[in-house]
Amino acid sequence: MAKKANLPDPLGEISESIVRILEEHSQKSAAGNSTFLTWKQLLSRLSGVSADWARAALLRTPAKGKVLVAIADDPESPVALETQREDLARDIALLQRVVKRSDAGFNAANPVRPVAELVRTLDRSLQKVAEERWSDAAFVLPAGFAHATVVVKKKSQSGLHEERYPRLEVVLCRALLKALQSRQSRGGESYPALLTDLIQDAKTEPDDPHLPLALQLPEFADAVTLVSGQLPDGLMAFRSDMEQCLGSESLMRRLIQAACSENQPEVRLSTLSKRLSRPWQQMFVETWRTHFDLQRRFAVVELTAAGSDKQSDLILRDARFPRPEKIVSQQLVKTLESQKVLGGSNYPLTWSKLVELSGTKAASDTLVRATQTEPFASLVLVPFPSLQESPVVFQEDADALLESTVFVEFVIGRLTSAENSVVAAEKLATVPGLNPLLRQRWTQLVAEMAEGRSLPKGIGTLMISRKLHFFRLRDVRTGTDAERTVNPVPKSPTVAAVSKSSSVRSKAS
Repeated sequence: MAKKANLPDPLGEISESIVRILEEHSQKSAAGNSTFLTWKQLLSRLSGVSADWARAALLRTPAKGKVLVAIADDPESPVALETQREDLARDIALLQRVVKRSDAGFNAANPVRPVAELVRTLDRSLQKVAEERWSDAAFVLPAGFAHATVVVKKKSQSGLHEERYPRLEVVLCRALLKALQSRQSRGGESYPALLTDLIQDAKTEPDDPHLPLALQLPEFADAVTLVSGQLPDGLMAFRSDMEQCLGSESLMRRLIQAACSENQPEVRLSTLSKRLSRPWQQMFVETWRTHFDLQRRFAVVELTAAGSDKQSDLILRDARFPRPEKIVSQQLVKTLESQKVLGGSNYPLTWSKLVELSGTKAASDTLVRATQTEPFASLVLVPFPSLQESPVVFQEDADALLESTVFVEFVIGRLTSAENSVVAAEKLATVPGLNPLLRQRWTQLVAEMAEGRSLPKGIGTLMISRKLHFFRLRDVRTGTDAERTVNPVPKSPTVAAVSKSSSVRSKAS
């Protein structure tokens, strides 16, 4: 039986030609003379061979398993021998081709693409090694590209950034900074700000995958600090004005209202400070101790001393839950204001009348504390604190009260009696029980009245044993309007009476 003739194998021959061409090119590449051939260049060296035949030849020996086309169906794809896989992955030309393809997806909405997604366009045997190389920060990228981190399903991955388009985390970072600056300028309850508020102002969502990256960028992280709480519900402020922020009433309001309740209206400063981030706790304590030392007042909190000299502290009371004396203090001031508006005999009024009109049922010790509590303590003056009938006025009216008939008569009344209705000037000037705040001015006024003879209406003076005494004119007893005859003077005789008298004396003689 005759042997079969060896038939020509065109695909095999093409396969051998492909391997030979690549081996020859590889030798030149090793000498530094050229880079990898592209599929288009390879076809040009296979004279008369179509692209379909060439692709079919890759499945035949010896090309099968020995030749690597980096990007299928791409005429510009690099082609190399399998033994050159590592070198091909390091070749910047391969990466340039991948990022230039329209399916790479770089645009304004996607300026950063995960490396793991980019390598999917490559031959499967090349994907792993290419991902390792391209993710390496030391890998030299094409011009206009930079290494970046991208979040995919809440996990960070290596990515590449096309620098023509701003990275979305950078855009978000700057939007958050702008939102915080806006709230800082508004002040009040707007600042420090919750991260959730900044997210809303920046028109994004809490689950935005770029948010964690935006917060970690130096542009944000170096400028902004967490003041209190935990993200995303923590309070945030600029590092540059933390001293002002820690001493602000808006921050204190948030802290104390979170710490206090009606059943527990007070908290120590040292305890409240622990609600802040650790780096700011000591500064917070020192700032509020300074507020207390300078006697500064705040609408949201009441400060009182606590602790010892060696370990001082402050008691902070939430203003939403004022002490009973605070409430009474406010009631008394409000009542006094209304009486002053009425004027006339309604103001000034006595302490007992003020308490009555205020409607308070507070005990006497609470009333005493109320006079020492704001707003009463800094607005109102009780000249004789121990007397129920002492007049009461606003401090701004103190001088007018001291110069009034009502006050001078009140003081004289304290120093006189039914048996002795005058008082010496020196005793009047040193009347006991007078509020120390008024002592100097009152002494001065008594001297002016004594020297200048300028007295309030209804007050008089007289000298007794060379000493000036004061008295109330209403205490002076005066005579009645009816005429009273003590020793009647004889009437002048008439002319007839005189003649008769002379006649009698003549007869007698």
